[in-house]
Amino acid sequence: MADLWPGRPATTGVLLLHAAVDLPVSVRPGLRVQLHAAEPDDFAPPERVAAFCQAAREAGVDVEVFRYPGVGHFYIDGELPDHDPAAAELTWRRVLDFLNPSGSNSKVQVTATH
Repeated sequence: MADLWPGRPATTGVLLLHAAVDLPVSVRPGLRVQLHAAEPDDFAPPERVAAFCQAAREAGVDVEVFRYPGVGHFYIDGELPDHDPAAAELTWRRVLDFLNPSGSNSKVQVTATH
């Protein structure tokens, strides 16, 4: 993600699952970003998430962070031992709200690939 993001300056939103990344220098103010991660999680330790949020605020990024206490790193993947159905359902509801911020009647469909 960290390599892909800088090359897409017109992106209207960024959804991060399972890890915090560094904000690219070219991030534009007003960009919507959501981070979903287990707590604790080696890929999203508290100090990294705090630095991510600080950098986002300084850049004018609209960031939301959701932590899911007590679940494993890949908690949304139903085929892995880390799977947590309740946390996964909550994550996907939040993701769909993020993808459809106007709450319009149009349906957003998410297809997971492995």
